[in-house]
Amino acid sequence: MAPVKKSSSKTTPRSARAPRKRASRSERVRASRAPPNIAPKEPVVYNSPYAYAYAVADPAVSPFTFDNIMVATTSEDTAVSFLLRHGLLASSKTCEYCDYPMNLCVYKRGTEDEDRRWRCRRSGHPDKELSLKKGSFFDGTKRAYRTVLRLMFFWASDIPVGTAEQFLGISDVTAIDWYGFCRDICSADMLQCSMMIGGVGHTQHEDYWLFGGVDRATGRWFGIVTGPDRKKKTLSPLIGKHIMAGSTIISDQFSSYVSVNGKHTLENNKWLKGKNYTHKWVNHDKFFVDPKTGGHTNRIKGTWEVRVKRYIKAMRGVPKERLDQYLDMYLWKSWYFNGTVPKCQYLDGLVQGIRKHYPV
Repeated sequence: MAPVKKSSSKTTPRSARAPRKRASRSERVRASRAPPNIAPKEPVVYNSPYAYAYAVADPAVSPFTFDNIMVATTSEDTAVSFLLRHGLLASSKTCEYCDYPMNLCVYKRGTEDEDRRWRCRRSGHPDKELSLKKGSFFDGTKRAYRTVLRLMFFWASDIPVGTAEQFLGISDVTAIDWYGFCRDICSADMLQCSMMIGGVGHTQHEDYWLFGGVDRATGRWFGIVTGPDRKKKTLSPLIGKHIMAGSTIISDQFSSYVSVNGKHTLENNKWLKGKNYTHKWVNHDKFFVDPKTGGHTNRIKGTWEVRVKRYIKAMRGVPKERLDQYLDMYLWKSWYFNGTVPKCQYLDGLVQGIRKHYPV
């Protein structure tokens, strides 16, 4: 019998292979719930900094105040009525077999397993059923509608996850997941926002690591989490993308912005030709406010400190892989609302965002 020829290729022992990183439960759940209406196209650029803002109701007549949400979540029936009224659940369904309207049926009413389903039992075709949650923001969850609606309110009100967990008697995983789903709506909205700030007569302040700028005139800002590469050829295109031509930019004396001798600046940067920026900078090794120009970066430093870093500290840190999501949440509040607004208006905007990305 002819000897068997052994393969010369070596097999890497299992113990020597790099372990596969397993995604967390929250990451897997969020990946399966990505809003279906995010178009992979360039965001629309508006001339007005207020063009993206949601039209939200005045607190005096808003249906999203604390009192109104508590009334709406008295029972599953009231919660479902509220969600139907505001377009977060489909108010009707047509049977795919007979083209007649389907009936909304309630199963196991009053129990933890209470469920609502669209059903058609007309003769001539098989019974057809669809979950009321199908295709909605609530698709795939068994959690009660009233619980999720309260979680949405708590998220919009900046109530910590641990407090929401205690108020509702739910697990920390459930609270974390739903807070993440709300932030996903912010991320979906920010994908459709150009974050273009500035213009002639407007002054921007630059910072890096959390790379971004804030418009002194409007208070609008943009932010991007940068990697270890913060070279001029990497950051310059971002400046050109998010800051309008003719703007005045104030930065520190970071080498990607200005050379040590001051010869090369954002005004003559080859990646920013035609932008006609006016560039001022502050040497923080010597002073915080430039004595000649009066330039300082306190505005952008304050933006990071107040809007991002304090929240991260209150959360006792944020995993680096989720920093983009938290940044999107603060950018969303800056771009989709006119300044600081009452908490009920953030819930109003969240509901409008859900309707946009989860049409039913």
